[in-house]
Amino acid sequence: MDAPLSNVSATRAAEAIREGRLTSVDLVNACLDRIDATDHDIHAWEYLDEKGALARAEELDQMAASGAKPGPLHGIPIGLKDIIDTGDMPTENGSAAYAGRWPLTDAACVKALRSAGAVVLGKTKTTELAYMFATDTRNPHDPGRTPGGSSSGSAAAVAAGHVPLAMGSQTGGSIIRPAAFCGVVGYKPSRDMIPTEGVLCTSKTLDHLGVFARTLEDTAFLAGVLRDPAHQGAEPLQDASWDRTGPTPRLCWIDYPFLDLLEPDAHADLRAILDKLGGHVTRLRPDDLPDTIAAHHTIYDYELNRNLGHLSTTHPDDLSDTAKSAFARGARISDHTYAQALAERARAQEVLGDLLEQFDAAIGPAAPGVAPAFGPGTGNSVFCRTYSLTGFPSLTIPLQRPAGQLPLGLQITGGAAADDALLATAAAIQRLL
Repeated sequence: MDAPLSNVSATRAAEAIREGRLTSVDLVNACLDRIDATDHDIHAWEYLDEKGALARAEELDQMAASGAKPGPLHGIPIGLKDIIDTGDMPTENGSAAYAGRWPLTDAACVKALRSAGAVVLGKTKTTELAYMFATDTRNPHDPGRTPGGSSSGSAAAVAAGHVPLAMGSQTGGSIIRPAAFCGVVGYKPSRDMIPTEGVLCTSKTLDHLGVFARTLEDTAFLAGVLRDPAHQGAEPLQDASWDRTGPTPRLCWIDYPFLDLLEPDAHADLRAILDKLGGHVTRLRPDDLPDTIAAHHTIYDYELNRNLGHLSTTHPDDLSDTAKSAFARGARISDHTYAQALAERARAQEVLGDLLEQFDAAIGPAAPGVAPAFGPGTGNSVFCRTYSLTGFPSLTIPLQRPAGQLPLGLQITGGAAADDALLATAAAIQRLL
C-alpha cells in the first residue's frame, strides 16, 4: 500500500486483504496508532476494544490464510455510535442514566457487520441520548469547534483517520450535519433501509441509521452490506463497483423558507456551485409544502418523551436541562396535535415525492455554515429536518475549499426509496464539480 494505512479507503483495503497484500492486524494496528496519537485532542471514542479488535483481526487473517471465503468487509475496522447495542462491550447512550449498561446481544446492524467480516473497534461518542446536549468530542479540523451531533464521535473518527467507516444515526440532522462539519461523506438512507433493532429509540417515526466514510465508493460499499433485504420498493445497493457513469443528472434546488439562515460564506460557496452546475439545476418554490420544521419538532418532542421521558423520574440527576426541557415539551403535546403533525408529514411526503419524481435529486445546504464554536449545542439542523421527517434518502459530500478553510457540505436528496440512484447521482455531481 502506497499511502498511510489509516488513510486507505475501505474498498481498497478490503481488496488488498483479499489479495494477501495487507493483513487485518496491520490495518487495525494502524488505526489504533492513529487514535493513540490524536484522540487526546478529539475525544471521538467512548469505548475502545483494542484487545478484542486485534483478536478478531488475527482470527480473520487466519481464516484468509486457510482459504476461507472472505466476507465483503473482511478485516475492515469500523466504529459504532454508542447507541447501537453490542454484546461484547457497553452501550451507554451518551448518558449517565445508562452508565454501565451492557447489552445481552448485538443490534441487527452489528450482526450484519460481523457476518460480513468487519472488525468493531469500539463505540464512538454521542450527544446525550442522541439528542442535542453535546459530548466532549471536538472537530478534527479545529478542536475549538463542534464536530456536530448527535453522531459526533463517528464523524470525527472518520475525519481524523481513526477508522475508514463508522455508523451513526439521524433523527433531525445527526448524520448529514456532522459529516458536513467534519468534511466527510455522510449518508442517511431511506427510513428503515437499515434495520434499527437493538438501537436506542428516540422517535419511531424519525429515527434512521446511516454511515460515515471518506468516499462515496466506501459509502455505497458499507450501505450495501447493511441494507435490509426486506425493505420494500428499493433497488438493492450494488457492491464497490457500482456505476459511476451515466447521463448528466437532472437536479433541483428547493427554496425553503429558512434559506435566510445561511451564513455568508456558505451562501457564496453554494451560489458558486449553482453557477457551475448551470443549466443542470432548476430552482423551485413549492407553494403547497407544509411547515416541515414545525411538524418535525412536534413529532420528535412527542415521541422522545414517550420513549425516554421516564428518565425524568427515574434518573433526574443524570439528565441535562436540555433533555429535561425536551421531555417537558413533549409531555405538553396532545394526541390530537401529534396526529396533525403526522398528517403534515404524510402531506410533505406526497408533495416532495411528486416533485422529486421529476428529477434525479435535490441539492441544497447541509448546514447553515461551517462548524460553530464548541459549546453545549452542536449546530443548527434545520436544513436536514425535512428529509428526516419524510424519510427520503440524503447524503452530504464535502465541497472543495481553499487550504486552511473549514469544511462545508452539499446535501443531495433523492426520491422515496431511491437510494441506489441517489448514490450514483452524487458521484455524477462530484464529476461535474
